[in-house]
Amino acid sequence: MKRLWVVAGVLASFALFATQAGGQEEPTTTIEEPTTTTEFVPPPDVTTTTEPIVLPGEHIDGGSLILGARFENTPGSDCQVEGSLVGQQMNLIRHETGMIGAVYGKADLGGGQLGLVMVQLGPLPTAVIAYRAMGTCNQDMVGMGGFSSTDTGARFEGIGYGLFPGDFANFVTADVTVTASGGEPSLDIQAAYDFLAQERPETP
Repeated sequence: MKRLWVVAGVLASFALFATQAGGQEEPTTTIEEPTTTTEFVPPPDVTTTTEPIVLPGEHIDGGSLILGARFENTPGSDCQVEGSLVGQQMNLIRHETGMIGAVYGKADLGGGQLGLVMVQLGPLPTAVIAYRAMGTCNQDMVGMGGFSSTDTGARFEGIGYGLFPGDFANFVTADVTVTASGGEPSLDIQAAYDFLAQERPETP
C-alpha cells in the first residue's frame, strides 16, 4: 500500500508539471503516456474463522452444573439451568494444589445451550464470570463475586449485569460438581464462536 501511494504521488507531480507548462511553446518534446494499465482485482470474500488453539486444563468427564441469575427490574427474565456435564464440552483448570481455579466451555443443558467462563482471581476467594444461556433460559451475563472450590467442585455467588435482558442482576450463581475429569480438554472453538455471535432480539 505504501508503494502505491508513492507511485500516485509521482504521477500527481508529473500532472502538476504538465499543467504549469501547458501555456509554454517550448520545449516541443512531448512524453508518450504509458500504454501499460493495471487491472483492478477485487479482494476475495472475507469470512470469519477461528484459528486452532491449544486449550488449557482438562476435560470434565462427569458431574453437573447449576447456573442462573435474578434481576432487579425484569423478574420475568429470572431463570436457572442445570444438568449433567457427561458428554459436554466443559473443562476445568486446577491450581498447583489441585483445587479448581477455572471452568470454561459449552454445554447443552435445560432445554438449551450455554457457554461459560468462570475464573478465580489469583489466591483471592473471588472470581469473575461470563456466560450466555439460550433456550428456556435466556441470559447474557458478566459478574463478579465470591468463589470457593475443592478438587471436585467450584461455586460462585455474586452480582452482575445482564447484557441481555439489559438489567442489573442482584444474584448470580454457578455451582459446578465434578465426579470425573482428565484427558485433553474439549471445545469446538468455531461452534462456540458461532454460538456467542448469535444476535439477540432487542428486548427480552
